Amino acid sequence: MLILTRQQEIAGVLENMIALIETYGWVQGHMGSVDEGFCVVGALSFSCSSDYYTNYWLLDNVKMEINKTLRNYPEFCSRSSWLQVWNDSLRTTKEEVLFVLEQTLKEIQCSIRTTSK
Repeated sequence: MLILTRQQEIAGVLENMIALIETYGWVQGHMGSVDEGFCVVGALSFSCSSDYYTNYWLLDNVKMEINKTLRNYPEFCSRSSWLQVWNDSLRTTKEEVLFVLEQTLKEIQCSIRTTSK
């Protein structure tokens, strides 16, 4: 049986979020669906589970990691450091959303490599 570390779980969710937005598209103003695309929070919820309370830790920690990345980019963070508000800003683009998710994933993967040494 494979046991994932918490960082590996977070990385898996980020990978799923990126794939969902790349595959189905990106939306603003609501969670979204496979029919129209997903906002960041919608992709996060869909990637974790339909049972929000079972995965509260995972949801909360993925959001925390994405928000850490947002704070590293003042041009994004000036819009809002609150993930949902940033996603829905009229100036935010799909490319920016994917960039922030990919940067967050890279930081987590780096942390996993460092920890496993």
